[in-house]
Order: sequence, then structure tokens, then C-alpha cells
Amino acid sequence: IKVEVVRGESMTYPDMVVTCHPFDLRGDNRIIRQPRLLVEVLSTSTAHLDRGLKWQRYRKIPSLWYYMLVEQYAPVVELFSRIE
Repeated sequence: IKVEVVRGESMTYPDMVVTCHPFDLRGDNRIIRQPRLLVEVLSTSTAHLDRGLKWQRYRKIPSLWYYMLVEQYAPVVELFSRIE
């Protein structure tokens, strides 16, 4: 499923997305515009994008509370939060 990062400009396909917004949950909607949690599984080829460009863009989403990075080959999870 796609996540709209910048309205009308930028879409991403995170490994997992959680939303609570009623507009995102209706019908057969294939674009999430109000994500609450985004999860990326890090691989050797994408880790630099997930930690760099994607994270810079994701931080601009007002509804986003949590961003989680999961290591693919190690028991490591990083959680970035706007909520204390």
C-alpha cells in the first residue's frame, strides 16, 4: 500500500503502515495519507535510504507518531517517537 508523503508529489511503499484516520480506513483505499506508524525493514541495499531521505520526508507528515527501523539480520529494532 502507498503512503502519501508529500501531497501530490511523493509516495513511498513502507514495509508496514498503521493508520487510525477514518478516511484512510474506508473502502478499498490504496493510499494512506494519515499514517500513525511506519515500519521499514532494513536491508543492505536500502538502509541508507530508510535512515536518510525517507526519514527526512517522513518527519514532515503531521500525523506520524512513530517510525520503526527493523534490522533484517540482527535482533535490533529502533523506534523514533514524537510521543513521550
